[in-house]
Amino acid sequence: MVGLTSYPSGKLVRFRGVDVLLDAKSFSEVNLRTLFGLISKRFPGPDDLRVSVYTNMENVMTPEEAEYILPPCIGFDFPLPEAFYTRDSDFEKFDYRTNEPRSPLKTVKLR
Repeated sequence: MVGLTSYPSGKLVRFRGVDVLLDAKSFSEVNLRTLFGLISKRFPGPDDLRVSVYTNMENVMTPEEAEYILPPCIGFDFPLPEAFYTRDSDFEKFDYRTNEPRSPLKTVKLR
């Protein structure tokens, strides 16, 4: 998905969003680094890239759910991805949580 988003400054920014379904047995920091490197190389533009990694198909939003824009102040209960990669012109990082009970969110800064 390629879209536009606005920052509080009012500036419109073009971004790309990618959802990935990964076998839970392959979910590791080493494999995430490799995966995000390959996706980043495959999609060099626009600068803003967001990748969500899921290990359960039930947690992936349908295209209709992903396109739904919520009215202000209305919550939507959906599962969070197990890993989330962010790249823009200033930095590149990913956050992930293992399936271990009470595992803390770990941030890996790539640049």
